[in-house]
Amino acid sequence: MATPTGDPGSHPDRREASPSAASECRALPGTCLLNTGALSRLDAVIAQVEQALRQQHDLVEALRRSRADLVGSCGRAGSSIGSAPCPDESAIFVRLTDRERRVLILIAEGLTNRGIARRLRISEKTVRNHVHAIFCKLGVRSRTEAALVGVRGGLLRP
Repeated sequence: MATPTGDPGSHPDRREASPSAASECRALPGTCLLNTGALSRLDAVIAQVEQALRQQHDLVEALRRSRADLVGSCGRAGSSIGSAPCPDESAIFVRLTDRERRVLILIAEGLTNRGIARRLRISEKTVRNHVHAIFCKLGVRSRTEAALVGVRGGLLRP
């Protein structure tokens, strides 16, 4: 069958891939062309989501361990669960301002700096400053550690 170009071996629906398209795509035997650039980007997004999920899982596990520690240590000391916090850890919150306490509660809820800023109607930079002050005053290096100190000190409920 002759095509509009007059070449009997070509077909109008078959197009040659450009050199740049050929470098991004590779043929799978017996299947279609696969865009490896798009796959690489998708793999990167999947990795980021997996990392975020691992961090959330770590926070939940740390909070569960903290709860178990509270039940074990404070419960054994004769205080009932839900009563006053362990005295050695609650005094640390005296050093936090009211705003820093509120930021710590929101950290423990899992909010990002952006989420905290929106909730409190303050700038992200101000939230970063509060988070830094909380870390310094509590002597911690991560949001998870800060949340644990909050739970152990009675500021946060597990």
